[in-house]
Amino acid sequence: MDHSKVMGSTATKVAVVTGASSGIGASTALALAAKGYVVVAIARRLDKMKDIAASSSGTIHPKACDITVEEQVIQTFEWISSTLGGLDVLVNCVGVLKMCGVADGDVFDWKSLFDTNVIGVSLSCREALKYMRSRGDNGNIININSIAGHYVPSNINFGMYAASKHALTALTESLRYELLRSNSGIRVTSISPGTVHTPMAQKIAAEIMGLDYDENVPLGTAPKKSLEAQDVTDAILYVLSTPKRVQITELTIQPVGQIRA
Repeated sequence: MDHSKVMGSTATKVAVVTGASSGIGASTALALAAKGYVVVAIARRLDKMKDIAASSSGTIHPKACDITVEEQVIQTFEWISSTLGGLDVLVNCVGVLKMCGVADGDVFDWKSLFDTNVIGVSLSCREALKYMRSRGDNGNIININSIAGHYVPSNINFGMYAASKHALTALTESLRYELLRSNSGIRVTSISPGTVHTPMAQKIAAEIMGLDYDENVPLGTAPKKSLEAQDVTDAILYVLSTPKRVQITELTIQPVGQIRA
């Protein structure tokens, strides 16, 4: 590890990005590193993150971690504290998208959605807060939510996914209130995108159309009524750019032309 980069003029800005092996997480890790943050990229696929780190002009530390396993999350944030001295920014891009409802749902799919989208995000928030507080009780927690966290899509079987994202909306706001009661300076934001052109979304699209999905095939240009991952990353950078007196509690971004269905 190049300690000179960690201990240099940008050492006071450490950002942790979960779900950083592809999509919004990968885009955000690269953008924050380019802005001078020391970035810790967290996901299960270490090889993918090593490739992302190698393509970065800044400092990215890839760390393999299953966000649904408490002990792995605890150990990862302990490493961040002992190696980098804590953190200033947590961006939770981790998420699972599955088509399943209640009437014909599989409990494995239900648990997968809630273990990642709710419990995993909560674990990373809890552990991050321990070490944010040690750096002056300031910082930013940004949870990547979904417009499905604010209404239930009626034209597709996303009922349980929407339920998990509604839970994320509630827990993000609850965390903001917890920090408010303790007079903390840590800001909490939910960003709720509409359809985003990512490998996860492409996999679902292929499933709907009955096609095989190959994650090694480049995504190509986003279809109409779809955002690019960079659009969400730009929203994250905007939230981080605001003065400390400003707290953006909810930011909803959708492609032009997308409507609720």
